[in-house]
Formats: sequence, C-alpha cells, structure tokens
Amino acid sequence: IQSISGRTFLVVVLFHMANTMVAIGGPEVYDEFQRAGRSVYQWLPVELGLLLLPLIVHGAAAGVRIARSGFRRPGQTARARLHRYTGYFLLAVVFGHVAAVRGTSFFYDVYPGFAGVAFSLWWLPWLFYPYYLAFSFAALYHGLNGLGLALSVLGAPLPAGLRAGPGFWAPIALGT
Repeated sequence: IQSISGRTFLVVVLFHMANTMVAIGGPEVYDEFQRAGRSVYQWLPVELGLLLLPLIVHGAAAGVRIARSGFRRPGQTARARLHRYTGYFLLAVVFGHVAAVRGTSFFYDVYPGFAGVAFSLWWLPWLFYPYYLAFSFAALYHGLNGLGLALSVLGAPLPAGLRAGPGFWAPIALGT
C-alpha cells in the first residue's frame, strides 16, 4: 500500500519540482508552465486521485509502520535512516505547504505563482531559503529512494546504476 501510494504521489511531486526548476528561466517561464499545467493537476479527479488520496494513504501507512515498530530501528543503513528522517520531515511540512500553495487559489482564486515564491524569499529569507532547500532535498531523496524500494517490493527490476553511486545521487543533487 505504501509503495503504490508513494509511486502515485511521486508523479505530482516530480511535476511540481519541474515547475519549480523552470524558475531558472524567469518569472514568465515559471508562471506559464504553471498556467499550462493547472488545467490538469488542479482538475478535481487528478487532485484527489494523484495528490490528496495517495498522500493520506502514504502517511497513514507510515503511521501504521511507526506504531508497529517505533521511531527507532537499530541496525538500519544510513540510507534507510535518511529515508525515514526525510519522510518524517515531509510529513511534518507537506500539509502546510499544500495549504499555502493550494489554499489561496482554492478559497480566494488567487494563484501566487512566481511572485509568491519571490515574496517568501524576500520577506523571510532566513526561513524560506533553508526551507525550500530542505524541502526539495527531502522530496527528491525520499521520492527517488522510495521509488527504488517500491519497485523492489512490487517485484520490478531496478537498474544497478540507479541503486547506488552517481546514478542515484546525481539526480538528487542536481534537482536540489
């Protein structure tokens, strides 16, 4: 359940990260990418089926696993611990992030776009620069590491180059 819900949610996360990455092209590129994708990712069946439901199921499945085995798991590899820690971080901030990003457009028909990101960085740079860095690293690491775990759980092969080394870490570093 956790593998399937995580893979489903990862589709939205990667699209969202791509939107964030095109900000390098400037405000117009960022806002246009967001406008073009909005008709798809804010369509209610997509938003519920690829975002909200998988996120809730994934978080609930994690909660069940925590309840069964506790927060500490001795003997785990550093990579497994990092996966767990990034999951805790994401669970702590994702609902606030969704409310801030989606709440304004849902309730007030206001789409923050590039101006919203720029304002957050100008207003509280000491908070939002580390927040965006931590959030992007945690999302990419947890998502890509989790994808490898999910493929393994579901019996799909994962190419050796993507399991460890530069094939695993380079996309995370570049994306972050």
